[in-house]
Amino acid sequence: MTYMEIRKELNIRKLTNEQAAELMIAIFSDKANHMGNENDFADWLSEMFMLEHRTLQATMIRIIRKFLLEYGKVTNHDLRNEAAIKWAKAATDLTKDGYYIPFV
Repeated sequence: MTYMEIRKELNIRKLTNEQAAELMIAIFSDKANHMGNENDFADWLSEMFMLEHRTLQATMIRIIRKFLLEYGKVTNHDLRNEAAIKWAKAATDLTKDGYYIPFV
């Protein structure tokens, strides 16, 4: 199934934000849950991301930044996700001086 066929089949625009988020996390989690798949999936995700319209790329980065801001605030963690939370906080600290990705 092609990228566009998947988009059409899922009728993504009709999903609520909650439904879309649940679907995205389910797919992402399932793909991340296969040992040895992490780099390959990241490569494909990056490649597909770069095919999107450039304005949408910037919008998606703003969404990812917001996600990282929220994730960096997590206080209930253990050794399995501690480094990821620290990384998210450090990544968003880079933009604490008001750096904004404009909508162009």
